[in-house]
Amino acid sequence: MFAAESLVYALDGGTGQERWRFTPVTNASIGKSAVDDRAFYFGTGTTARRIYALNRADGGVLWSTEIGPEWEFRGWVRGTAVSGDTVYATAEQYRAENGYRSSGWLVALDRFTGRIFWRYTLGAGEDARNLTSSPVIVGRLILASDYKGNAVIAVDRFTGQLVWETAGEAGYAGPADSPVVVGDTAYVGSGDTHVYALDVASGKILWRARTEASV
Repeated sequence: MFAAESLVYALDGGTGQERWRFTPVTNASIGKSAVDDRAFYFGTGTTARRIYALNRADGGVLWSTEIGPEWEFRGWVRGTAVSGDTVYATAEQYRAENGYRSSGWLVALDRFTGRIFWRYTLGAGEDARNLTSSPVIVGRLILASDYKGNAVIAVDRFTGQLVWETAGEAGYAGPADSPVVVGDTAYVGSGDTHVYALDVASGKILWRARTEASV
């Protein structure tokens, strides 16, 4: 079992005994982590927006990559996912000291070296946007939730280009967690008191259902 916080741990799943621990450059508790047969992947935040790949066996650093070296203010890696030879990560960048202007980032990195393949960003000017939780891989698409913008986006995972963006009710916070995909449909609960079913290929709203409170 792997856990990322101010310290990163690997525990024996049968006994709970600690196998190894690692201290990242800054706290890793904000984002969701990922693991495959080779490495444990997680991200950090505040002044160092770094993604790490640690060797599963001993916690050694295989690579670490700063995804926002040019960012003036704080930022956080919000989630990671891995597929094939690529690690994908969502992040939030403050473009003002208090975050009232912010951007969301989706980043693709080489699983073996940490080299950045591409970065996609949304939010500019006076916008408040971000990407939260882990990205979801569906075929050649990456789906991600925008909490501040109350939207779900789909990006082509090979080109880094936006395929579609679907927004919920204006004036509300959006989904705090990742979409859940079943077949050709993505389901997401929003802070606007609705659950949405979206067509994965086009982002079209197939239906939405009202709830008694924010999801």
